[in-house]
Amino acid sequence: MKQIGKILGKLIDYLEEGLIVAGLLFMTVMNFANVISRYFLHKSISYTEEVVVIVFVWVTMLGISAGYKRNAHLGMSLLRINYQRTGKKQHW
Repeated sequence: MKQIGKILGKLIDYLEEGLIVAGLLFMTVMNFANVISRYFLHKSISYTEEVVVIVFVWVTMLGISAGYKRNAHLGMSLLRINYQRTGKKQHW
C-alpha cells in the first residue's frame, strides 16, 4: 500500500510540474500573440490580459506548492535558519 502512495505522490508531483510549465508557456504565447496583434493589426486581443492574470495566479500557487515540497521556499528556510541560530524551538 505504501508503494502505491509513493507512486501516486510522484505522479501528482509530475502533474503539478507539468501544469506549471504549461501555464508559463501559455502565458508567453498569449502575451506574444497580443503584442504581434497590436503591432501588425493595430488591434488588441481583448481577453488576453485577464486570462494571463488568472493563469499567473494559478502558476504562482502551484509554484509555492512545488517549492515547499522541495524545501526550496525562501520564507520557510529563512525562518528555519533564524530559529536554529537562536536555539529556540517555536511551535506554531
